[in-house]
Amino acid sequence: MGVKDFVNRAKSTEIERTEHTSNKQETHQSDIPGQGAPGLVPVPALYEAPPRSGISMEEYMFYAQIQREQEKLYGAAGVAVEANAPHGAGYIEHAGEKHNSSEKVSEHGTAVEAGVAKPTVNSTDASTFDQLEGLSDLEKESRNAHRAIKTASWVGVFYLITTDILGPYGAPYAMSQNGWVTGNVMYIVMGFCAWWCGIILWKLFMQLDSARYPVKTYGDIGERVVGYPMRWTFNALQTLQLIINVGLICLTNGQALSQVISGAPGNANLCFSVCVVIFALIGMAFAQVQTFRGLGFAATTAVYQNIVIVIVSMAAIIKYGPYIAGAQASYGTDYPYNNQPVMTSAFVSYDITQKVNGLMNMVFAYGGAMIFPELMAEMRRPMDFWKGMISAQALICTVYLVYANVIYAYQGQYVLGQSYNGIDKYSFQTVCNMLAILSGTIAAALYGNVGLKVIYVNTVQSFMKGPALNTPRGRVIWASISVVYWALAFVIASSIPQVQTISGLIAAIAIMNFSYSFPFMLALIFYIKRDAMEGDTPYSPGYPAKRQDTWAQWSRWQRGLFGGHYEYPLLFGKNVVIPGIVVKAVLLFVTLGAYTLSGLGMYGSGESIKETFDSSAAATSFGCAAPV
Repeated sequence: MGVKDFVNRAKSTEIERTEHTSNKQETHQSDIPGQGAPGLVPVPALYEAPPRSGISMEEYMFYAQIQREQEKLYGAAGVAVEANAPHGAGYIEHAGEKHNSSEKVSEHGTAVEAGVAKPTVNSTDASTFDQLEGLSDLEKESRNAHRAIKTASWVGVFYLITTDILGPYGAPYAMSQNGWVTGNVMYIVMGFCAWWCGIILWKLFMQLDSARYPVKTYGDIGERVVGYPMRWTFNALQTLQLIINVGLICLTNGQALSQVISGAPGNANLCFSVCVVIFALIGMAFAQVQTFRGLGFAATTAVYQNIVIVIVSMAAIIKYGPYIAGAQASYGTDYPYNNQPVMTSAFVSYDITQKVNGLMNMVFAYGGAMIFPELMAEMRRPMDFWKGMISAQALICTVYLVYANVIYAYQGQYVLGQSYNGIDKYSFQTVCNMLAILSGTIAAALYGNVGLKVIYVNTVQSFMKGPALNTPRGRVIWASISVVYWALAFVIASSIPQVQTISGLIAAIAIMNFSYSFPFMLALIFYIKRDAMEGDTPYSPGYPAKRQDTWAQWSRWQRGLFGGHYEYPLLFGKNVVIPGIVVKAVLLFVTLGAYTLSGLGMYGSGESIKETFDSSAAATSFGCAAPV
């Protein structure tokens, strides 16, 4: 290829990349609203209604193996093969380098001579295999466009996970509901389980994702492991989680605004429901803008806003002690430990519903797994995801423990659901509230945008065969849905005006399952199906999977349940081999345990909501009395 051809080629590639990111890249925050700074990550998968297909798991796994081998060779998430391969075939050349046909480029740019053993998958040369062969031109363009945005590194993933999940403001309340020992132990246990499930999602992604069949969302993994109905289940729960999250942000912002106004000099006052509806109306206005790239700078500053809130709130609470009036407004004057000195305990004597609600707030704190597949989908080398995820989880757990213990030590039974609302000094309280309102408004706008697109793509486009989002009819439908969406968010926020209870409820319904139950369940089903393939004819591209038996026969179940073995590394370079049935039994146990905890959380949150409403001084639904 001559210099002129090379320059023209580079220009066309850059134009394709620019056009794609300008239309598809959106600002997106994780599933924990108001709990962390909004991160910026493209999520194009949410905007493409996936076609239903009958692709077998064997085919998904074959192409995933090819993908991983090519990533090892060429260090890129795109299909990178020999430098002289035609671009139209779906390959990405190494710009500026020329190699003979007998050489290929390794991860570090070194030539690997012909004759060296090449990686093979089912007797297929992975180094030169064209994953996109047989696809239409439109499908190839879509796959290439997706590969063009795979640029994130594991360091970037660490930043995104940290900023999206980190938000310790509810941690002191969770600690107060369980005590020093139970609270600290459970924060560590839930952090470990969040790490474990993150590793599971990463392993599933690595065995199911490829350039031909990219995994872009949580629903993709659910569909490939369980079946198409699981995609709809995940999408429905994701929609529910996002709309309740948006309602929770409206509630926390309304609570902060009410506290600022009522604490100001004079007799200023504003009905609490009006405070909430203000932010619902702001959300409706933001929702009419379908792209939020203009909010990028504001979103990134939310990281520093949250750091300032953490530092100011800790310093002010240490100096000024508990905000007893706020606790009385939130828990009622008949609160058992009301008007008493600050009391802390290794173990608390609250009933089980309050302890479970505190535990659900811990679950809420770690609930970012819903976006892990989306983060991996944007990585140049998704095999490095574990580095960023483990580092982020370790930092998040440390901050939660420090913040929760410090605030609980100085506020004890008077800790509020949002800790900065419990500052007994108006000036510092106002600084934290205004910063929280700003970051919360940005978070609500981003969540609402993502939630609306999930509804539009999976309901209007996929189910109802509606118009594309960028058409005139699509914009009208979008505007109508956005008004209903934010109205529902207001109803949710005003009907349950207690931050600590509604956050526990959404944690039990959706976050608990996305972050814990679903990963364990998906891993169990995947391992059974994968181990059942032992003895089947290896998959060959272009041919259907050839199985020696079916799931109607016990022989396949026998291999699936009792087959396989798993090696796990230990110290000093040694590995321990665990029989497959043991691993599956453990996964079944923790899956059932996670679902049980989810059900217990729903019961406990419901009882906590009931008890809060029964309190004499608690805020009522759609009322003017503020909860703090």
